[in-house]
Amino acid sequence: MVLAPRRWRAIAKEHGYTLVRELAYAPNTYVLCWQQAATLDILDSIEKLAARDDVEWAEPSSWSRPSRRHNATDFLWPGLWDRQRIGVQDAWQHLQDAGLDTFGDPDIVLAVWDSGVQSVGGVPTNDDFTGNVSNGAAKVLATFDFDNMVANNDNPWLNHGSGVAGVAAAMANNPAPVAGPAYGLVGSAPNVRIMTITGRTPYVDIEVADQYIWMAGFDPQSPLTGFPKAPPATRRGRDHVQPDPGRRRTVVGYARAMLDFVTTFGRGGKGTMCFFSTATGTPTT
Repeated sequence: MVLAPRRWRAIAKEHGYTLVRELAYAPNTYVLCWQQAATLDILDSIEKLAARDDVEWAEPSSWSRPSRRHNATDFLWPGLWDRQRIGVQDAWQHLQDAGLDTFGDPDIVLAVWDSGVQSVGGVPTNDDFTGNVSNGAAKVLATFDFDNMVANNDNPWLNHGSGVAGVAAAMANNPAPVAGPAYGLVGSAPNVRIMTITGRTPYVDIEVADQYIWMAGFDPQSPLTGFPKAPPATRRGRDHVQPDPGRRRTVVGYARAMLDFVTTFGRGGKGTMCFFSTATGTPTT
């Protein structure tokens, strides 16, 4: 049943809420704000909303803080056994045999949503994320910190984002600053471009969904001060979105709506693919 906004305002008022906005990426889905103190009573209120014949689903926009684990500090610890285990060497060989870019297509963009990739003045401090991919384009397409609402990762809240970005896409065969072997390590798809994103914490479901919509190249019409519009140079949308693997929670309505939208309309209708890691990353050195 499709209800007009004025009808939703009446329903919200009846249950003690105010109408905040309609989700730009999920028509007939509304964000409400409860007008009482935050207690468990809100769950009873939401249950009453969900039981209405004119409501398909109703859920709280919950929040959580990410786990901040410490990683081993050994150089390249414990080696790159994980990439070897999944056979990336075979994949690279197949690409080369097919006459394609050995380390991946430079036109592919991977958005890494995590704790950010350390930068100074918006420029990554790690050589595995600087320089250009094989078509001459910059390795990093765009950077944004949703925690501080700035276009850099100068103040990441942990090194985990660098680890995830490194496992996925650290540069291959990039020269070391001193004579010797190639620098650092290599990711699974080292020739793809990346967006380095610091996720806003604490994690709030509706805000996380808005950030994913933005990463896919769309404007979610977020009410947050400083929330960026979709960069004009990236309107075609991201090819892949790699969210923080630490966020292991039930897929709520906001997430379902977001995933339906980006996988349908991303990349000009081809769909943006979203991947959720099943394990934590190894820090890039």
